[in-house]
Amino acid sequence: MAKVLVSLLGTGRKASGETQQNEYEGTDYLFEGKCYENETFIANPLIKHYGIDKIFFVGTQQSMWDNIADKFADEDEYLAIIEKKEAKAIDEGALSTLNQAIDKRLNSEGSKCFIVDDGENEEQLWKNFEKFLEIMENLNDGDELYLDITHLFRSISIMSFVMSDFIKNYKNVHLAGVFYGMLKSDEASLIINITLFFDLLTWAKAIKTLKDTGNGTALSSLINRNIDDKTLQNSFSDFSHALSISDLSAMQMSIQNLKGKMALFEQYDNKIINLIGKDLRAFINNLDARTLSKFQFNLARWYAKNNNYAMAYLSLTEGTISAICEKYELERTIEGHKEAKKIIREYGNWKKSSDEKQAIAKAYQKANNIRNNIAHKLSSDNRTSNSSPINSIENFDLYHQKLVAI
Repeated sequence: MAKVLVSLLGTGRKASGETQQNEYEGTDYLFEGKCYENETFIANPLIKHYGIDKIFFVGTQQSMWDNIADKFADEDEYLAIIEKKEAKAIDEGALSTLNQAIDKRLNSEGSKCFIVDDGENEEQLWKNFEKFLEIMENLNDGDELYLDITHLFRSISIMSFVMSDFIKNYKNVHLAGVFYGMLKSDEASLIINITLFFDLLTWAKAIKTLKDTGNGTALSSLINRNIDDKTLQNSFSDFSHALSISDLSAMQMSIQNLKGKMALFEQYDNKIINLIGKDLRAFINNLDARTLSKFQFNLARWYAKNNNYAMAYLSLTEGTISAICEKYELERTIEGHKEAKKIIREYGNWKKSSDEKQAIAKAYQKANNIRNNIAHKLSSDNRTSNSSPINSIENFDLYHQKLVAI
């Protein structure tokens, strides 16, 4: 595992007089209570502060590669970079010796300089995207990634911001910090950690994944890392596991338990946690119900909304049996279920039943046949329903409407 800093380089203040190189204004940087005096690059304080193992400098051909050489390399290398820059011959090959100088300074291996385009049109944007993919390939699983977006401009800072989130989804890399240096002229400049923007995206994706798929793993991990209340951690973990395995009874119990802990989200000063708490409360309230049948019908509707029709039909048919058991005060046992199914069959007796009961029986039979096809993966010769997948999806709302009337 390595601590890797990706630092974006700008062009700096234009050279004037006898000065051969563009430059940044020197300043004292204040970061987490420590002052780093007379620094021109924010990368230098970050290297010292975090003990960075390797650096990926990213810039255009016009960026301040000569200044990097001045900070990291010897005089010969610095002069060589100056000449190449004046000749407009800067490319990644020309910077290979600078890579070695940075490695030597950090007493490690793997630092590298990357050249990107200005990003002035779509073609250049795609080239820069490919360059950031190349940077991603130089990261290893378990690395800690630090991003400095202070100096580079135009679309490149935005792309680096987006790509950092992109990288997290493709590699097991921890985004440890995103930093911006706020230059001040009459006092110490500030290094601002803006990682909370990524935290917001991470929380938002986690709650969306839960609501859309029922996978609460990511949200559970965030709760465990950011909320120190063990009862809330355990309550959500129970709910997440029950939802993942679709254990309906366990889900209903865990929702009741989790509801009693939701106020804990409001105790935190972190506005992101407050916001997610409200979203999670709305989610579990939509599923919650006093009776098992109502809960199963709610769950069936949620599964259908998120295109999981296999679980939607399973929940719908189980909800129907539960509703009959509740209506006729039958025990939730194997025998009680058999009796409930017998009652539904009697609903279908056109000589004895009302039109409403016959409609319920017909809807249950069709829904249950579809459920059996799905659950048992029946071949075409043994299917209990001839309903096509598209018809089963289109008719779900109709069956749900009829059966929830119980």
